[in-house]
Amino acid sequence: MRSLTHLIMLSRAEDFTQANAEALIKEQVDEMVSVLHYEPSEARRIMLDNIGYYAAYYPDAIRDKVYQMFDTQHPKWGKTAPPPTDIDIHWIQARLYKERNK
Repeated sequence: MRSLTHLIMLSRAEDFTQANAEALIKEQVDEMVSVLHYEPSEARRIMLDNIGYYAAYYPDAIRDKVYQMFDTQHPKWGKTAPPPTDIDIHWIQARLYKERNK
Protein backbone atom coordinates (compact mmCIF):
# COMPACT_ATOMS: atom_id res chain seq x y z
CA MET A 1 0.00 0.00 0.00
CA ARG A 2 1.32 3.44 -0.87
CA SER A 3 1.98 5.89 1.92
CA LEU A 4 -0.01 9.11 2.15
CA THR A 5 3.24 11.01 1.66
CA HIS A 6 3.81 9.13 -1.61
CA LEU A 7 0.29 9.96 -2.82
CA ILE A 8 0.78 13.65 -2.02
CA MET A 9 4.16 13.68 -3.77
CA LEU A 10 2.69 12.05 -6.89
CA SER A 11 -0.10 14.63 -6.97
CA ARG A 12 2.45 17.47 -7.04
CA ALA A 13 3.53 16.60 -10.59
CA GLU A 14 2.36 19.14 -13.18
CA ASP A 15 0.86 16.44 -15.38
CA PHE A 16 -1.08 14.80 -12.53
CA THR A 17 -4.81 14.65 -13.34
CA GLN A 18 -8.04 13.60 -11.68
CA ALA A 19 -7.83 10.40 -13.73
CA ASN A 20 -4.46 9.69 -12.09
CA ALA A 21 -5.97 10.40 -8.68
CA GLU A 22 -8.91 8.08 -9.36
CA ALA A 23 -6.53 5.30 -10.49
CA LEU A 24 -4.52 5.67 -7.27
CA ILE A 25 -7.66 5.61 -5.14
CA LYS A 26 -8.90 2.51 -6.96
CA GLU A 27 -5.54 0.81 -6.38
CA GLN A 28 -5.63 1.65 -2.67
CA VAL A 29 -9.28 0.68 -2.24
CA ASP A 30 -8.77 -2.64 -4.02
CA GLU A 31 -5.89 -3.44 -1.69
CA MET A 32 -7.89 -2.49 1.42
CA VAL A 33 -10.77 -4.68 0.24
CA SER A 34 -8.55 -7.66 -0.50
CA VAL A 35 -6.21 -7.45 2.50
CA LEU A 36 -8.35 -5.85 5.20
CA HIS A 37 -11.74 -7.09 3.98
CA TYR A 38 -13.35 -3.65 4.01
CA GLU A 39 -16.42 -2.93 1.93
CA PRO A 40 -15.37 -0.87 -1.13
CA SER A 41 -17.41 2.18 -0.11
CA GLU A 42 -15.93 2.15 3.41
CA ALA A 43 -12.39 1.70 2.08
CA ARG A 44 -12.88 4.64 -0.30
CA ARG A 45 -14.27 6.87 2.46
CA ILE A 46 -11.36 6.02 4.78
CA MET A 47 -8.80 6.60 2.04
CA LEU A 48 -10.24 9.98 1.02
CA ASP A 49 -10.62 11.10 4.65
CA ASN A 50 -6.97 10.19 5.31
CA ILE A 51 -5.75 12.02 2.21
CA GLY A 52 -7.85 15.06 3.14
CA TYR A 53 -6.55 15.06 6.69
CA TYR A 54 -2.92 14.60 5.69
CA ALA A 55 -2.97 17.19 2.89
CA ALA A 56 -4.16 19.91 5.27
CA TYR A 57 -0.69 20.17 6.77
CA TYR A 58 1.00 20.90 3.43
CA PRO A 59 1.41 24.40 1.94
CA ASP A 60 -1.75 25.94 0.48
CA ALA A 61 -0.95 25.26 -3.19
CA ILE A 62 -0.29 21.58 -2.58
CA ARG A 63 -3.28 21.20 -0.27
CA ASP A 64 -5.61 22.86 -2.76
CA LYS A 65 -4.37 20.71 -5.65
CA VAL A 66 -4.74 17.50 -3.64
CA TYR A 67 -8.26 18.46 -2.57
CA GLN A 68 -9.18 19.20 -6.17
CA MET A 69 -7.53 16.16 -7.76
CA PHE A 70 -8.84 13.66 -5.20
CA ASP A 71 -12.16 15.49 -4.71
CA THR A 72 -11.73 15.43 -0.95
CA GLN A 73 -11.22 17.75 2.01
CA HIS A 74 -10.12 17.72 5.64
CA PRO A 75 -12.72 15.84 7.72
CA LYS A 76 -12.91 18.69 10.28
CA TRP A 77 -11.96 21.93 8.50
CA GLY A 78 -13.17 21.23 5.00
CA LYS A 79 -11.06 22.85 2.30
CA THR A 80 -9.48 25.45 4.58
CA ALA A 81 -6.15 25.20 6.36
CA PRO A 82 -6.17 24.05 9.97
CA PRO A 83 -5.69 26.83 12.51
CA PRO A 84 -2.04 27.40 13.51
CA THR A 85 -2.71 26.28 17.08
CA ASP A 86 -3.81 22.90 15.80
CA ILE A 87 -0.72 22.56 13.63
CA ASP A 88 1.46 23.40 16.66
CA ILE A 89 -0.25 20.74 18.76
CA HIS A 90 0.20 18.08 16.07
CA TRP A 91 3.82 19.05 15.55
CA ILE A 92 4.54 18.84 19.29
CA GLN A 93 2.78 15.47 19.56
CA ALA A 94 4.72 14.10 16.58
CA ARG A 95 8.00 15.36 18.03
CA LEU A 96 7.28 13.79 21.44
CA TYR A 97 6.32 10.50 19.79
CA LYS A 98 9.53 10.51 17.78
CA GLU A 99 11.63 11.23 20.87
CA ARG A 100 9.98 8.44 22.87
CA ASN A 101 10.32 5.88 20.09
CA LYS A 102 13.96 6.31 19.07
